[in-house]
Amino acid sequence: MDINTKFNLGDHVYYAESNYEGILTKYCDLCGGSGKLSLVVGGEVQCTECRGSKGVFKGVYLRKPHLNPSKIGRIQATKYDDNPRISYKDEISYMLYATGVGSGTLHKEDELFATKDECQKYCDSFNETVIKDFNKENNLE
Repeated sequence: MDINTKFNLGDHVYYAESNYEGILTKYCDLCGGSGKLSLVVGGEVQCTECRGSKGVFKGVYLRKPHLNPSKIGRIQATKYDDNPRISYKDEISYMLYATGVGSGTLHKEDELFATKDECQKYCDSFNETVIKDFNKENNLE
């Protein structure tokens, strides 16, 4: 059996990190999005409704390239029988020294890149799709 991989052991690759980002989806009805309430006697206090956050936030996971390339320490190939009742697909995954070899993160082959520019293009495309879907789901278009 021949198994072809995109990368080899010891290669240095870039990968995308996931970061949680909160996005304001609706301004607070009480403070109008300022996060503050004006007092009759003068001065301001934190809004009691949004607690100063200015409104309702929902989160998404966006991706950005990890700053430095990491060395591949393990390659794992998963191959399935051609049985039509099996819906799994063959997969090549990698473990990197930066995220743990043996008990770390398994990175899919199509999410590793030889250059930072390739990784950035993947992140830009991924984030654009996530934000577009998020905006559509939250009526923000």
